[in-house]
Formats: sequence, structure tokens, C-alpha cells
Amino acid sequence: MAAGLGLPYAFAHHLNARDAFEALLSYREITVRPTLLSVAVIAADTDEHAEWLAGPERLKILRRHHARRILLPDPETAAAHPYTEAGRAELEARCGHLVVGSPSTVQERLQGLLDRTAPHELMITTPVYDHADRRHSYELVADVVNRLLPAHSD
Repeated sequence: MAAGLGLPYAFAHHLNARDAFEALLSYREITVRPTLLSVAVIAADTDEHAEWLAGPERLKILRRHHARRILLPDPETAAAHPYTEAGRAELEARCGHLVVGSPSTVQERLQGLLDRTAPHELMITTPVYDHADRRHSYELVADVVNRLLPAHSD
């Protein structure tokens, strides 16, 4: 619809990663207008710390899927949540869209997304509970973004 109306297009990868490539490709088959890809990124100095910081968002996603909306919990609460085996499998299935890790891991995953979807612009959201951790994540991501290679030449 956006292409038909001559509008730029934004895809919320942070909400629905499965259809990003197809949606952006379909849009670009009709028009050359700009595209934006919104991505949830949680960065920390190490992969392990980033995974810990991502626990609250994963728990929130799982609860939302079961129609039990919650505010973003703190990492300690998320880490103490009594996940079942089925719950852990569901987390893996539902949270693959999150880009989580150290700067090198985040760079690799974001570059892969750029290479596959070729957006003109990235919009980053960082669902991290603690303000200082969230700010540090954004600082790390800002440095990573400066090292990404464009996926298209326009």
C-alpha cells in the first residue's frame, strides 16, 4: 500500500522479523522510495552480559504472547523466572529477532540484516531496564553502526 501511494516504508523488524525481507523486497519492486528497518538491539561489553540484559525483554515478549502484558521487569526478576522447557523453547522461537551481544556480535548480526534487507536507514530500539545500561548499549551500537557497510549503492 505504501508503494502504491508513493510513500516511504518502515518495517518493524523488532516486532515481526519473519517477514522483513519479503516486505522490503516487495516494496522495492514497485518503487525506489526510501525504506527504514526498525531493529531491537541490546549491546554490552560481553555477549554474556548482553544476554543477561536481554532477559527482561524476552520475558516481556513471552508474557505478551500469552496475553499477559507486563512492564519491562528488572534483569534479576527475569533471571529468576521459573521457565519451563516449553517456555524456553518458545523464547528461542519468539525472540530470534533481537540483536543481542558484544559489539562484534552486534556488528555481525546488523551487517547480516543490512545485507539481506538493504534498508536505506536503521532505527534502533534498546529495550534495557536500567538507564545506565541502556545508555551504554546505545553508545556501543553507535560505534558499531559507524563500521557497518551499506547494503546498496544509492
